[in-house]
Amino acid sequence: KRWYKGNLHTHTTHSDGDSTAMEVAAWYKGNRYHFLVLTDHNYLTEVEGLNQAHAAQEKFLLIPGEEVTDSHKGKPVHINWVALSKLVMPTGGATLEETIQGNVSAIAAAGGLPSVNHPNFVWAFGSKELLQIQGASLFEVYNGHPGVNNEGGGGYESLDEMWDVLLTAGKRWHGIAVDDAHHFKVLGKQYSNPGRGWVMARAGSLEAGAITAAIR
Repeated sequence: KRWYKGNLHTHTTHSDGDSTAMEVAAWYKGNRYHFLVLTDHNYLTEVEGLNQAHAAQEKFLLIPGEEVTDSHKGKPVHINWVALSKLVMPTGGATLEETIQGNVSAIAAAGGLPSVNHPNFVWAFGSKELLQIQGASLFEVYNGHPGVNNEGGGGYESLDEMWDVLLTAGKRWHGIAVDDAHHFKVLGKQYSNPGRGWVMARAGSLEAGAITAAIR
C-alpha cells in the first residue's frame, strides 16, 4: 500500500465555481494531487470523459461526487458524498436534525460515503444537532472557504470544539480537511482558492473503490 493525496470538496461551473471541470481537474493534476472529487451543488459531474483526458495510472484519478444541498428555515445543510453513480436529491425535513439525518441516510442508502460540511456556514448547526446524527463518519474539521467560520466565535463553537464534543461522547467521527474551492481564476484570502486542505488515503492502488474504501 502507499499514500495518495486528494481533495474531497471542489466546485466547477456546473454550480457556483468559476472554472470548468476540465480546468479544475488540470489544476489538481498539475499540483501533484493523486485524486479529486468534484462536488457541485445537487449536480453529478460525469468523470469518464475527464478521466480519459486527465487520468494516469497511479498518478491521477477523478472520483464522482456531489454536494447534496438542502436547508431548514434558512439554515444550510450541505452533505457531500463520494463515489456514487447517481444523483442524490435533498430530502428536506420537519426539523434541522431531521434534515441533516435525512440527507446522510439517503447518501448511505445509495452506497455513498457521507461527509458533513462546514456546519458554521451561516452558523447553521453545532454539536447539539450533530450528536443526534447516525450513519455519518466524516466531518469537515477544516474547510478552506473564507466564509465558513472554522474558528467559531460570538458564542458559536469552533469546528475543533464540535469534533471534540462528538469524540468525547463516543461518536466515531473522523476529521477531514478540504478546499471547498470555487475560485481558480482569482487569488487571495478573500477567495475560496484550491490547495488549502486535503486528505491522505493509504490504499493498494489508485482506483475509486480502493480510495473510497481507504477513506471509509
